[in-house]
Amino acid sequence: MNLLLEGPDLKALLLRAAQTGGSGARIVHAEKVRKGGVYGFFTRELFEITIEVADDTAPPPATPPRRLPRPRPPKPRAAGWIWPNATGQQLGRHLLA
Repeated sequence: MNLLLEGPDLKALLLRAAQTGGSGARIVHAEKVRKGGVYGFFTRELFEITIEVADDTAPPPATPPRRLPRPRPPKPRAAGWIWPNATGQQLGRHLLA
C-alpha cells in the first residue's frame, strides 16, 4: 500500500513516515513542490514523500455466503374473513357478495 505524506519540513516528514509505516516502510518517491499562489507568486514550498508500507495485516479469508432459508409455502386461509357489523352480528366475507 502506498501513502503520500506532505509537509513543509523534510525531517518531520521522515519521522512521520517512520512512525506511520514502521520498520517495513520504504520511501518510493520524494519531491519538493510548489502549491497555491497566483502566477508563481505567494506559492508555498512543500515536500511530498510517497512511502510503500508492507501489508502485514492481510485481509481475512472470504467466508462462504450463508445459505438462505427456503421460502415457506403460504398458510392456507379460511374461506372468508369474519368481522362484526354495526349491530354486533358476525358477518363473513362470503355473505357480502
